[in-house]
Amino acid sequence: MVTCSSLKPGNPSDHRVVLNIFDVRTEKVMRDFKGSADEFAIGGTGGVSGVSWPVFRWSGGKEDKYFARLGKNVISVYETETFSLIDKKSIKVESVMDFSWSPTDPILALFVPELGGGNQPARVSLVQIPGKEELRQKNLFSVGDCEMYWQSNGDYLAVKVDRYTKTKKNTHWIRAFPHKGEGHPY
Repeated sequence: MVTCSSLKPGNPSDHRVVLNIFDVRTEKVMRDFKGSADEFAIGGTGGVSGVSWPVFRWSGGKEDKYFARLGKNVISVYETETFSLIDKKSIKVESVMDFSWSPTDPILALFVPELGGGNQPARVSLVQIPGKEELRQKNLFSVGDCEMYWQSNGDYLAVKVDRYTKTKKNTHWIRAFPHKGEGHPY
């Protein structure tokens, strides 16, 4: 269970947040995360006390061995057994906007928007955890927004891309990543 408490002093820049992760069976705090509201406002879908939820996303599969959170230019992945950061460092990804866990395997799909005024294409990548090895990457051009959807068995990742042109907005579905299967080692 994740709880959030917040202290809003008179100075808005001092807005502090404490997130606690509890083991509900033992009622013990397994890990706490403290910082400014801005540190927890990256990604997510909405704010509670300036915090974007969900702050943490758990890996798929039966074991739920990992959980992760999005930060500025990083994805921090933790082990659920020790609640410590894998390899004691986050995965550095410049301008990363979103990520999604495979529902069955410890694999992250991550989205990076176009950079440099469109000179560097947007990309979606698959990253194996705990080794942090990039398995696949797909460059995308003229991207306004991107949403990622894993197939329930984790065999495929569908990517919905909103492309913007001078005249209108177009939506495209790309079956970008066959994840498993014959001839597709990822």
